[in-house]
Amino acid sequence: MLARAAACLCLLLGLAVTLPTIGFARTLTGPAASAAADAAARHFASVQTLAADFDILTPSGVNKGKIFVDRALQAIRVEFAPPLSHLVLVDGPKILFFGGDGTQVQTATSGTPFAFLMDPEKALAESVDVLQVVVKDSGLTLALAERGKKQDGQIVLNFTASGAWRLMEWGMFGKDGSFSQTKLRNVRTGTALDSALFKAPASDRPTE
Repeated sequence: MLARAAACLCLLLGLAVTLPTIGFARTLTGPAASAAADAAARHFASVQTLAADFDILTPSGVNKGKIFVDRALQAIRVEFAPPLSHLVLVDGPKILFFGGDGTQVQTATSGTPFAFLMDPEKALAESVDVLQVVVKDSGLTLALAERGKKQDGQIVLNFTASGAWRLMEWGMFGKDGSFSQTKLRNVRTGTALDSALFKAPASDRPTE
């Protein structure tokens, strides 16, 4: 399911096998790694709404977009600027993908990065394995995979922990070796979001 999400969403954070480190870094294992992952899950659970801009760096170039998350609605909207012009809507257990070329895909939220965003504590308890936790002087890198399916792809979350926790990058390293890097900008949390943002477009393709 992780690989399927990578193929249809293109919302990836590409990494080599070794996670990046800056300055002081320490790899956690065992109970310490679990405790760090739990701290990240609690952070996500405390964020009721999130809005941010993002940049995706891929071998073909850079694409920009916006993401909106509303935990109470169990909804996420990801919109990609041209030339991609994709729209991704998460509605509880399902993901709707509207490609800029007219492609439409519906798949399950389970096993994707969105499942962790929607209910991180449940995901850690029931469906996610913690692969690696690296503590840096400026934050934390958390690598996850769908339980028992590490070969299908890896979710990676990069946090800054200077003052308040904040998610700065996320995504997935696919089993086919494809990757890109997604960086968040202008992150706003706790702001009211219009529920209309999370409605599917009336036409067959998302409107720009």
